[in-house]
Amino acid sequence: ARDSQVASGTALAMTDDLDARLAAIDSRLSRPGLDAQQQQQLWTDRVQALRTLVAFEGTRRWLAANGTHYDGALVHVN
Repeated sequence: ARDSQVASGTALAMTDDLDARLAAIDSRLSRPGLDAQQQQQLWTDRVQALRTLVAFEGTRRWLAANGTHYDGALVHVN
């Protein structure tokens, strides 16, 4: 439920990175021959990545509802 038309470049880069992380985990999970410990670690990594993505998207929506947007800049130089 993303609206990329109103997202900042920084926000899009972060969501793209999280999407890529999830895709990489899913690719590894689909490989045959993983032992139980490897599967458990990958599922743990996947859940963490999803939680991070949900938290980020939730923050973006909260900011939008309050009339602002996510800005990943640490400093502002005039």
